[in-house]
Amino acid sequence: MDTKRKAGNALRTFCQEFGVPDRLTCDGSKEQSGKKTEFMRQVRKNDIDLHVIEPERHNQNPCEGVIQEVRRKWFRTMVRSRVPRKFWD
Repeated sequence: MDTKRKAGNALRTFCQEFGVPDRLTCDGSKEQSGKKTEFMRQVRKNDIDLHVIEPERHNQNPCEGVIQEVRRKWFRTMVRSRVPRKFWD
């Protein structure tokens, strides 16, 4: 997914490949919480229990800690390899 607008398509693909999640937590962006978005169509179609976290409260989403650890590991690997950020993919 290269843009947030494709969140609905990504959710559809996820449901087809891995199954429908019982509960889903999202950050409440316009692409994810708008009434007529593809994301909300998929949530209603698959009967997913959607939980929207409060703004600026990242501790409500347990994935945020995991993402932070992945970014730290990525940065340490980049520094250890002495690769400029411009060239790191």
